[in-house]
Amino acid sequence: MDTKAIANVLKNMFRVGKVSSLNPEQNTARVYFEDQSGMVSCEMAILNRGSKVVKDYWMPDVGEDVLCLNLPNDKNKTVGWILGSYFSQKDSPQIADDKVRRIDYGDGSYIEYDRKSHTLNIHCVGNINITGATINLN
Repeated sequence: MDTKAIANVLKNMFRVGKVSSLNPEQNTARVYFEDQSGMVSCEMAILNRGSKVVKDYWMPDVGEDVLCLNLPNDKNKTVGWILGSYFSQKDSPQIADDKVRRIDYGDGSYIEYDRKSHTLNIHCVGNINITGATINLN
């Protein structure tokens, strides 16, 4: 296979698109690909960081830019996964610090941990419920 053919295969395997619809019950979404004449994908599984014992559930937002992996299967259909989203000039990171991990929830709530100062910040615009057999505060 020549380099042009390899480049074409890779171009079709990895695609950038925008989420067009969500299926939270199946943890799938459909993606709109502008570079493919507005084609919308089949339901694509969303890659998560755990799915057996330790689970990390995440759904992108409709309109969010995502990177997808598409593989043809043996029935001439495409099987695909949403690998993740990425920051852009339009949607930039909320913080720029390699020692901080932060999750913003879009309503003003966030959880942030700073490894350098060993500080955990939780900011919630609503109620906070903590459930446990014993809760210790010091």
